[in-house]
Amino acid sequence: MKKFFIILAMAAASIHLAAQEDGQTCSVTIKSDQFRSNVAPDGFSIYMIDKKTGATWKEGYEYFNHTDTTFFLPAGLYGIELRRYSNGSVIGRDRNFLLKKSEKREDLAYRGVIEVSPGSDNTYYLKSYSENLNFALLSASYNLMSPKMQYGKLASADLFKIGLFSGYTTSLIKAHCIQASQLKSPSTKEHYFTGSLLFLNGEYRVGGAIDKSLDACFLFGYSITPELRRWIYMTQNVPAFDHVDEKEMFFGAEISTRIPTANISFRAGYRIERGNLNIFDEKLQKYTVIPFDGSGVIATVTIALGDRNSKGFNIKRVYFK
Repeated sequence: MKKFFIILAMAAASIHLAAQEDGQTCSVTIKSDQFRSNVAPDGFSIYMIDKKTGATWKEGYEYFNHTDTTFFLPAGLYGIELRRYSNGSVIGRDRNFLLKKSEKREDLAYRGVIEVSPGSDNTYYLKSYSENLNFALLSASYNLMSPKMQYGKLASADLFKIGLFSGYTTSLIKAHCIQASQLKSPSTKEHYFTGSLLFLNGEYRVGGAIDKSLDACFLFGYSITPELRRWIYMTQNVPAFDHVDEKEMFFGAEISTRIPTANISFRAGYRIERGNLNIFDEKLQKYTVIPFDGSGVIATVTIALGDRNSKGFNIKRVYFK
């Protein structure tokens, strides 16, 4: 019986100590690469919300070169958001926070959860996401096609890849290399080059972070190369040339890095690609049209290069770490 009361007293003391610790105020230091990104004239805000009580804390800055920030908070779990804003005309609204009119055109820089506990360092370094309208100056992709796919799009290169809104990206110029060596055609060329322009190509990603420097997402992509054959027939000033017209859609999943300047991704999924190889016959003065279907399962490796504020790929973020 004596042992029972001793155990009961120890348990009560533990509960009392835990309750004390739970209400204890702790120093929390937030660091981020965004704090020194030197992107004037943007402002910046840090929001924290207590997961248990719903209480919120905020630090806001009207200038771009602020440094590390320290909060004094009770112990517990907190949601944290880093948000860029500018003096635009569109009032921003977030799922968790309503913004003042002076804080407009919001851009989510980071969202996650941190734990604040007594006796711990409570210092967090948060890697921000790529800024809106800022993705990659140049990217190159190579398709690892299955042995059964003897022709179709082998590689692509993008110039000025722009994130127009969260998740959606299009390239000013997107060039393709088509593998055509196994097609039955009068041409002996192994590869043909084609491409598309702004809005005739695009990618849409939905996903989020799986690590501090890694993202994962579902990906839909498309690319359209218009048919030029009839336009060349109607235009007297443009000499006829061999070319490819094709349409492509891709459905799959992707894992990618999220670091400044240079990033790499690996995707796998199913590609629907249909088009025509247009070979001009000089003697007959007309085109021989060879249809092809390059649909099938593919895997793609992509390298993207941007500036130091391009951090990872443009993703509609629906889950956070």
